[in-house]
Amino acid sequence: MNNIFTSKKIKEFNDQGYLKISENSIFDQNEIIDLIKVFDELIPNYKDGEIIPFDKKYRYFNPDYHQEFDSRIKTHFVRNNIGFYGCARRHSYLRGNGSALRELDDNIFFGKRAVLIDRFFPQKIVNFVESKKIIRSLSELYSEDKLSFHNGSLAAVFPGCLGEPKQFHIDTPGFNKPSTNLLSKEKFLINVFVFLTDITDKNAPMRIIPESHKHYRKINDYLSTSFKKSNKINNIPQASGNLWEELLPENLQKPINLVGKKGTVIFMRSDILHASTENYSKSTRKVMILNYSKRSDDEFCKKIYHDPKNCRKLYSLFSDKSLVKKTFYGSGHPPIKYYLSNYKRDAMNFVRKNWRTPFRPLKKLFLIIFNKTNKEINDKEYLNIGSGTFWRDENVVGLDYDPDYAEVSVNLNNKSKLPFKDSRFKGIYSSHCLEHLKEDTVAWWLKESYRTLKANGVLRVTVPDIKAYLDAYDAKDASYFDWIRGSSTYTFDSWLRLIVRAFAEPVVDDFSDQELEDLYHKFNHKQFLDFFSKKVKLVTDDRFLIPGCHKSWWSAEKMGEFMKKAGFRKVLIKSRRDSESQIFRGNKFNNTRPNMSFYIEAIK
Repeated sequence: MNNIFTSKKIKEFNDQGYLKISENSIFDQNEIIDLIKVFDELIPNYKDGEIIPFDKKYRYFNPDYHQEFDSRIKTHFVRNNIGFYGCARRHSYLRGNGSALRELDDNIFFGKRAVLIDRFFPQKIVNFVESKKIIRSLSELYSEDKLSFHNGSLAAVFPGCLGEPKQFHIDTPGFNKPSTNLLSKEKFLINVFVFLTDITDKNAPMRIIPESHKHYRKINDYLSTSFKKSNKINNIPQASGNLWEELLPENLQKPINLVGKKGTVIFMRSDILHASTENYSKSTRKVMILNYSKRSDDEFCKKIYHDPKNCRKLYSLFSDKSLVKKTFYGSGHPPIKYYLSNYKRDAMNFVRKNWRTPFRPLKKLFLIIFNKTNKEINDKEYLNIGSGTFWRDENVVGLDYDPDYAEVSVNLNNKSKLPFKDSRFKGIYSSHCLEHLKEDTVAWWLKESYRTLKANGVLRVTVPDIKAYLDAYDAKDASYFDWIRGSSTYTFDSWLRLIVRAFAEPVVDDFSDQELEDLYHKFNHKQFLDFFSKKVKLVTDDRFLIPGCHKSWWSAEKMGEFMKKAGFRKVLIKSRRDSESQIFRGNKFNNTRPNMSFYIEAIK
């Protein structure tokens, strides 16, 4: 029997970390056509997601409650065993919870990728998984005949899907416990990609860094500095994480896109750095992905506790049971702590998603009790603007835009006069609120604060320090941004987009990642910030000016200038626990992300 690969091809795989095989070289055209037919039977067509005025299944379409409509703005939902992931760029500014422009999308699949995972593979797909052509190819690359299949999927990337082109990862840690073994052992899985459509630079090609597997230890050491973690643990994430491109050593090879005709097959080491990219085209990218290891590599086993029934079902479809026994057979019974962790996670997710509506009556009852047992609003001597759901002190009036959040409801964006008489308060406090207002609104707010303060009254302001953001970015200090990890659609952002979103959220998504980088290198820090400030000033559409989005940047120097223009006679830079007002000292205040904040006070 002739070998599939020459020694030259095997060397290329070992050197580069991947091997691209052109169409019709492993699977012939008829086999690919058959595979596509099965794919299309299982994965919905992009047009299936089009929203129509009338649907027999759901009756009349009502955008206020229609299930299909809501699905567009969810970052993750499951339908018919198919997971839909991702969020369109135009939805990002609401962090995946909604969109000001959802009426412009006529397709619920826009910005999504659809994934059918291995446990739901039908017999025809299983036949490909254990086909002699794939197994022989892998055996030659591994120099070993006995293999294990660990993971697979059919994946469709629909138009508008963002991917994570500026965030790299490897696929090995999820199959390896402990993941630190990778630092001392030359172990890897092989990912097999079968192209079921032509893949170009425009329709979400895989982005990889050739030869990066050879520098695993070096990259890990480099990242340990940025993450401020030990280099003895694995710092290279699997799937989405904060391994932004800017954090990589400069002497690595330049990233390339894996493109090719329908039927192309890619063999890729699991420890090579790679990233998903955006689908700029109007067509769907289709691919089958299969992951294998040497059976002798005991480190690798992806135990699936939560679905033993379907794992056993998949196992039964294989002719070669030894290929899948390692992952898809076994007891299927997880430890108790697995169930406990899942219940905890589900409970927390429920609270996070639903706390407002069901608990609204309880909050109102709390307000009644609170106001009866504490001072009346007119007797309170201090004001907390942007107070959130709690007041922190019985002598402080809580003010926020949402009536469920505080005692007094005011939308500061409207520049309505604060409902308080002149010289009313001894002190005014605001923490992480002003960055949600435009600059001209902040100027108005400062004048209103001046008006409502007594003589010698103290205005204390805490906001994110944009200088600290940019300094951390320039120093490649990724640990500074740990707080953002896993925060919904923020996970799709490049590092620089993440920073710009923190002060120019209404306009940041008008720019590509490359445009953001070009602007950053073209300007100094102030010029870069002012460029986006001017853009935000021009936004008048209220759909982009929701209370929760960030619309301005602040440094201590800039805030001080605004305070002086508002009429304050003295401006003081303060530490977290220091204040001219006794009430603003201590542990009741100043607890919101102190590592990224500055504290400043103005005296009337």
